[in-house]
Amino acid sequence: MTSPLTDRRAEFVNYLHRLHYGLESDEAWRLAEARRDLARLRRYFSGPRQEAEAFAVVFAHDPPPREERVWVLLGALFAAHRYPYRMPPSGSWRPTLGASMRQLKNNRGDSVDRRFIQLVSVDEAALPYYLYQAVQLLRADRIPIDYRRLFDDLLRLFGGDDDMAQSARLAWSRDYNRP
Repeated sequence: MTSPLTDRRAEFVNYLHRLHYGLESDEAWRLAEARRDLARLRRYFSGPRQEAEAFAVVFAHDPPPREERVWVLLGALFAAHRYPYRMPPSGSWRPTLGASMRQLKNNRGDSVDRRFIQLVSVDEAALPYYLYQAVQLLRADRIPIDYRRLFDDLLRLFGGDDDMAQSARLAWSRDYNRP
């Protein structure tokens, strides 16, 4: 049985996926809504003045106050990279961002190593910037991201518990370096 908060998180990710599929809609209103909301979410990375538009989109989904930062960051990352990973059956392995970065390394070679090391070693304040860079690289090669898994990992990274943050970084590193 899932908790109401877990259900709200899942519904937010489903909403993001609906925006992605809304871009392919034949219905003009759905297409316009998807474009508008994705543009608002992308503006999060444009600076403090534009963040408010992303907040408006995310806050409509009632995130808990302690998780607001993560919800907005996830929405902005999704808007920057709309190639979601197709969800596996319940209980199946879900790829981390490290697995997606490994796929990028397979495409581009060892130059990705430096980017990945920066991503897993930066402090919490710089992490959104490096996540955005990684997502841009993945988007360029059309490599999907499992946004449900990324959401869980971001909650651990920004949750204030150093052990939980380290476990997320280790999971990314394990999947990146897996043979």
